[in-house]
Amino acid sequence: MTYDESLPDSVQTSILVAKGLWESKLPATQPIFISVSFEPLGNDISMICDVIYSATPDLMGCPCALASQISNFPYGSIDSPDGYVILNSDIDWNCRFSNDATSDYNLPTMVLRGIARCLGFGSSIVERSKDKFYYFLEHPTYFDKLLYCDGNALSNLSEGSSAMADFVKSNKVYAHTESQDYKIYAPDEFVQDVSLCYFDDENSIMSHSLGQGNIDLSIDDETCDILRAIGWDLPLSGLSIKCDNISNNGIGSSYEPHTFSLLKGDKNISNYSWRFLLKDKQGNYTRIFDGTGESFTIAEISSPDNYFVNVNGDLEGRIECDYTLDGKRYSAIPFTLSLELEPIIFSIDDLTVVDNGEYEFYLTFNVRYTGADYVSVEVEEEYNTTLRRYRFDEPYIAHVKTGNITNLYYSWVTVIVSNKYDTASETMEFAPVSGETDPDISLDIPDSHIVKIILYTMDGTPVFSGTPSEFENQTFKRGIYIKEIILDNGESRTSKVLFK
Repeated sequence: MTYDESLPDSVQTSILVAKGLWESKLPATQPIFISVSFEPLGNDISMICDVIYSATPDLMGCPCALASQISNFPYGSIDSPDGYVILNSDIDWNCRFSNDATSDYNLPTMVLRGIARCLGFGSSIVERSKDKFYYFLEHPTYFDKLLYCDGNALSNLSEGSSAMADFVKSNKVYAHTESQDYKIYAPDEFVQDVSLCYFDDENSIMSHSLGQGNIDLSIDDETCDILRAIGWDLPLSGLSIKCDNISNNGIGSSYEPHTFSLLKGDKNISNYSWRFLLKDKQGNYTRIFDGTGESFTIAEISSPDNYFVNVNGDLEGRIECDYTLDGKRYSAIPFTLSLELEPIIFSIDDLTVVDNGEYEFYLTFNVRYTGADYVSVEVEEEYNTTLRRYRFDEPYIAHVKTGNITNLYYSWVTVIVSNKYDTASETMEFAPVSGETDPDISLDIPDSHIVKIILYTMDGTPVFSGTPSEFENQTFKRGIYIKEIILDNGESRTSKVLFK
């Protein structure tokens, strides 16, 4: 995945997480090169993809990413990628990995979809004039060859014909695989890069309806089945695994037990062999314990410090099960786990104290954290009853800038990250800084010539009025004041003084 290194940290992390999810799913002997960029696309679309296809005669219409695997030779490179994912810079994005409701487009979800498109999911059909449809490279791609309508194959139709137009806009297009047929989005109004490029259902990462406000970070079996039909060597799996208290997204707590079983229906299963694996510090799956019963229970994780923690603050695990059915040995579809932990603040760095006037400063710093979607920052000042709070919605690395803080008194800045399990916080203390004040002119005048001293706050509020001896016995809050002295000849003089 190549992208502009100046992109925000949260955006770069989203790209890398989507990349990692596909890498864990997709066997590849040769590298796959995908370019990600942000460009203005208007307000009606979140993303477009440009897939590069092979022009080699025996691989005509094969996406280059797949052609590399078939020929065992890399077709692409960093400078000449196998596909392009162009994300719309005109719209709002969020980078969250939780399933919390959002009104924005979710970046990890869309990058996952974009990678699938670069692997060959989606048609190459383009409309070059009204109702005149053609293959982008004048021949059908491997995906195009899967498409049927009323028993007729798209690849058997003449380009630019009325029959092809009727097919493309029929709303009755299906992608055929060995296992089943999948309805493909084919509305009566053709939309480039959308029509014939997604499923016409709501249960897949490649669903047409998946968009603004949706978060889906699972690569489903339907998508894998299509890619397998195109030619990707995705392994076939057996029965699915279910959990009693974790949904199919695999997100659950590290602090409670979980029980797993097979979705076997009325099948007669025997010889169960369960395995629970977690990633270690080096990122390799290591077996934690086994089981041989019809169900399989894992305990809470007592020592999470021994294992790898991903960017979302979770332990990465997997439940596997081999079993015997009708005398044959099968492997169930692994159940991928993301076990949540308490939040962690890794570091507070790049701290800068910026003077902002004679008596104020503000702070900028970065917070590296995990296990939460945002950072809260609280600013407390001595002698000030107001507690100010700031929120920074930047996953993993928050770039903090506070409001103005007085340098006349002590102040405390607390960084807080929270989730449903706990709260982590760190507090920084800032001591008062002596400021420049006018020389106290009363020091040069004998008390016998001073009739009265009046002390004002900086906003003009009097806080003392009395003789020099009375003044000496008073205690004042820290800060800068206006001091007025009245002499026995009727003159008055003023100066600024600092009480520490």
